[in-house]
Amino acid sequence: MPELKLLEQKTSYELIEDPQKLGFAVEELKKHDVLAVDLEATSLDPHNTIILLVQIGTPERAYVFDARKLDLAPLDCATAAILLTLYFPPSPVAYL
Repeated sequence: MPELKLLEQKTSYELIEDPQKLGFAVEELKKHDVLAVDLEATSLDPHNTIILLVQIGTPERAYVFDARKLDLAPLDCATAAILLTLYFPPSPVAYL
């Protein structure tokens, strides 16, 4: 597994607001074994929140997806599972 050294390098970022860039970013993210994920929303309550930004990064680049302007469905099931695991508390319900 690659070693992350984020403190020793400057990671560039790209704000993704249009569907064409979303598709390109998803294809780039699929090439990496290690991803960092962050989610910004209007609340910590998973039942009454609106997702604003989804940030997914590699050791070289971070992609900031504006969820207010994009349909984030192209993000694959693995990424969705990561987001659900991080954002929603564990429960007996399985996410498919």
